[in-house]
Amino acid sequence: MAAYVILNVEVTDEAVHAQYREQVAALPATYGGRHLANTSESEVMGGEWTFNRLIMLEFPDTEQAKGYVSALGAPELQEMRARCVGNRNVLVVPGL
Repeated sequence: MAAYVILNVEVTDEAVHAQYREQVAALPATYGGRHLANTSESEVMGGEWTFNRLIMLEFPDTEQAKGYVSALGAPELQEMRARCVGNRNVLVVPGL
């Protein structure tokens, strides 16, 4: 059953974040995943939701999705992310 990773990311330095994206670009495929969305142009249609950039990825199953999220915790990625991202929320959502 497919699973989804949804990230809500506050980008504080676009130039460093572009470098960070290059570093992690191939990572989803390592876990059988693919990008579905990566945008700062979402429109809130109900409720209150503050975001800067919404990223959505699809994986074959929950374990692969969790593996991807764990890989984002690598020290070298954490260090770079700390230089370009403020608030960051991460969800793993099982599909139907």
